[in-house]
This record gives sequence, structure tokens and C-alpha cells, in this order.
Amino acid sequence: MRYFVILAFCCIQCFVFAQKPGRYRITFADKENSKYSELRPEEFLSPKALERRAKYNIAITQQDIPVNQWYIDSVLQYNARLCNSSKWFNSAIFECDSATNFSAIQSLACVQSIEWVAPKHKAQPDATQLQQEPKHVVPYSEFYSATHDSLYGNSIRQIKLMNGVPLHKAGFMGQGMTIAVLDAGFLHVDSASAFSQAWEEQRILAYRDFSGANISVWNEGYHGMAVLSLIASYLPKTMIGTAPQARYVLCRTEEGATEYRVEEDNWTAAAEFADSIGVDVISTSLGYSEFDDSTQNYTYSHMDGKTTRITIASNIAASKGMLLFNSAGNSGDKPWKYITAPADSDSIITVGACFLNGTITSFSSRGPSKGTSLKPDVVALGFYPAILKSNGLVQVSGMGTSFSNPILAGMATCLWQEFPHLPPHTIKQAILSSAHRYFVPDTVYGYGIPDFERARFILRMGMLQQTFDKAEVYPNPFRQILQVRIYASQSSKVSIRMYDMQGKEMLYKTFQMNTLLQTIEIPEAASLSAGMYTVFVQFDNEQQIMKVLKK
Repeated sequence: MRYFVILAFCCIQCFVFAQKPGRYRITFADKENSKYSELRPEEFLSPKALERRAKYNIAITQQDIPVNQWYIDSVLQYNARLCNSSKWFNSAIFECDSATNFSAIQSLACVQSIEWVAPKHKAQPDATQLQQEPKHVVPYSEFYSATHDSLYGNSIRQIKLMNGVPLHKAGFMGQGMTIAVLDAGFLHVDSASAFSQAWEEQRILAYRDFSGANISVWNEGYHGMAVLSLIASYLPKTMIGTAPQARYVLCRTEEGATEYRVEEDNWTAAAEFADSIGVDVISTSLGYSEFDDSTQNYTYSHMDGKTTRITIASNIAASKGMLLFNSAGNSGDKPWKYITAPADSDSIITVGACFLNGTITSFSSRGPSKGTSLKPDVVALGFYPAILKSNGLVQVSGMGTSFSNPILAGMATCLWQEFPHLPPHTIKQAILSSAHRYFVPDTVYGYGIPDFERARFILRMGMLQQTFDKAEVYPNPFRQILQVRIYASQSSKVSIRMYDMQGKEMLYKTFQMNTLLQTIEIPEAASLSAGMYTVFVQFDNEQQIMKVLKK
């Protein structure tokens, strides 16, 4: 009787499969008899990918071995079509129809499981006509020496909020770094003037549709175009992206017309591709919780940093030495309210959205995740940034964490460019430590808005290992404004007192220290008479005394 039940169940499965054309995830049993070996990684990983692994002491394992091609071919012979594959999960997505012999596929010894994940792909072409922004010929060097912000046009809004201009002026605009953008297509990116500089300099290294639909990534997907514009645009005096000199890999993983779990497989395949060719940073402005097939829906309990397929894939991608950024989501004012996968990953920098004045938007998804880290991690401008519209023109418009995320990802890429010897987790920690609410984080802002000049200082000074309070005054001697730079190991109330040589108190200031590093200007010091003064900086548990000369 037991055997009859099992046989009946298998027959029912085959019947259901045969009646339901679409895309199926087939997981394979092993990676035996592969033509690849961990001892010959150069056969499946690029020199840049191998360099990254060597730099951060990351081992090559069975997980890196591609899916056995013989297993894939075994399935293809039964009228299935390959869409993509995943070496990390040892699986592949196949499109099947009524001619597919599921019974034969199920009987293959190499097949572990078969799962329907989506119907056939549905295209969503965009007929928006392209217009061209005029392009001013301005060499990059002018940004390094500019004494004003006019070269940025309206994009100065999003960059200045994070104090990113000094990083660009120092010559760090993404050169030599590679960013993969995983999105829903890249409408007009092949021809819009905002990206012409990248094409001319051959910095768009690769583009691919990972849905398996084999359609042009340039014919649909305004969302991806907008996201990329925030990183890669080079339209001096109109719009400058946050990493305009980086190299880019464009991966279409999202399917705009529908929402099914197969998009997690698409994303995984793209992330594996990015890893294999040596990408440094992955920027994703996507999130998954609810699907067109409600049986695929996730609940909030699934947002634990380790359950959904795309979150597991994100964790693996980060373990390969890449730095990942993901939008928090736009559900803050909706019933769901919280972040979605893969933003729940502890390995990802999850980015919320704020207004230009620094306050949080109502739509920015809230944390916490059920994982071990606070979510979101940080926030950036997500309400009316300067952005490229579907017609190719720049406007200050749009809203969403989809836009705050690439703004931050591009800026972080420039930071890592300055400190290429540091591992990704150190760059991540510097970004979090630089944020304006570092000592008072919450599930709305995370650690707040990063300050990239502060992050640079933190990395230069090795402050991430600091466990003490410290202050310094500068310039010394001074003539006009005196500045006090405060380093703190925790949130504390700090007071500054200044005395003349007779012991008379000349000024007093007090403030709450919410960041790891803060600079306090004392303009009142300009009115002091010339001479020597003593500055007392009082922390919660200790005091520092310094001499300063006024000329």
C-alpha cells in the first residue's frame, strides 16, 4: 500500500507539471564528474575575481564550481529551454511547455527536485521616445579643482547631503572600480547622452538579460535607467552621478510585468556572473515579499536574514568579497511597513530614503529585520533627486528608496577606491560610523545619513578600533574661527570651556555627541584678544586640557 501511495503521488505531480507550462526550478543532486575543479579556478573565474579572493583570503570551494553541463544537457533533451543556472544552489531554471517530458526529467538520477516558479516570460516594452540632454565638454580634472558646485547641476543636492563633493575633488570618482546594477532593464541606456561618456571610454563592460527571455535590455525598464543615472551619469552642469568614472555591468533580473519567485533565481544568476568577472560592488533597488501567485508570498517572519533565496544568495555574494547595497523598500506607509528581501541580509547595506532636510520619508520601509543587525543601515536622498527620466531628460523628481540606494552605492564605491587595500566590511563599518545618528540608531533612520568626508577621516586615522574619547583644537595658533574636533567612543554630553591665563571663563558650549566624529566651530573665539588660552573639553567620564594661541 505504501508503494502505491508514493506511485500515485508521483503520477499526480507529473500530471500537474504537464498541465502547467511555465518556468521550473530544477535542483541537481550533486556536482560529481564536473570538468571543473577548485584546483583550476582560472577556468571559471576571471583574473580580477581571483585577485579579489586572494586579497581577502577567500577560499575556492565546491560552491564556486559551475552546474554540471551534462546535467543541464540531460534536461534539455526533453524539450525544455534553459533560462539561467546557479552554481551556488546547484540548480537551473528551465522553461517548459506541453511538449516537455516531465516524467523523463524526474527519472534522471541527477535531478533532486522540480518546482514551478513562474509562468512564461511576459515582455513589457516601453515606447517612450528618447530626447537628448545637451552635453558640455568638461574634462574630469575640472571637478578636481572646481571652487564651486555648478558643474554638478541639480545633482549637487544628493551628493552634498552626504558630503561627497570632497571625495570627488580628491580625484576619487570610481576609476578602476566595477559596479554591477541588477534591475528591470535599462531603457535607452545604449543611446542616452547621460551615458555616452561611459560608452566612449568602454566602461560599460557587460550587459545581459538573466530572465532567459533573450530580449534587448535597452527596450524596457525605465527603472533601471533611472537607477543607473544616479551612479553613472556624466552631464556636466546638468547631472553627475556619484561614481561617474566607474565601470558598469548591467544585469536585467526583474520582470516588470509580473512578480514571481523566479526573479530571485534571476538575481542569483546575475550575482554569480558579477562575482565571476570581478565586480566590486552590487547595487540592487529591488525587494520581494508578495507575488502574483499568493502561495509564493513571504511573511514578515521570513525576513530573518537567512531564509529567502535571494537573501541567502546575497549573503553568499558578500562572502565572495563584494560590497552589496539594497533599497529598504517603499512600504513604510503601507500595511506591510517593513523591509523586504534581500534588504534583511546582515551582509547588505540597506538604504532608506530621506528628504533633503534630512528627515525620513513616510514611505521608507522600516526595520527591524529578524536578523542580527539593525535595519535599515543608513539613509540618503530619496525624495526628488536629480534623475534621468524615461525620455532621457534630467528632472528633479521621483521618490523611492530605489533612488537613495544607488546614490549611496556610487559614493561608497568612490570611498573604497581611495582605500582599495581595505576589505569590504571595513568600508561598510566606516560608512555606518560616519552617519549622523551613529550613537542613537533606530529602525527608521538606521544610523542616519553618512558623511563621506568623515568616513575618509575615520579610515585614515584607523578610528574604527578606537575605544577612548579624544579632542583636538585647530588651527593652532588661530586668528578667526577656532575648531574643536571631537572623537567619541559612545554617545555622551560634551562641554567645551575656554579660559584666559588669569583663569577667567571666556566661553562655554555644551552639546550631545551622536556621532563617532564631530567638528565644532567656535566663531566667538574670533573676538578674543591675542594671547594664550586654555581649552577644557569634558566628556562623560574624562576631561582633556589643551593650550591654544590666538594671534
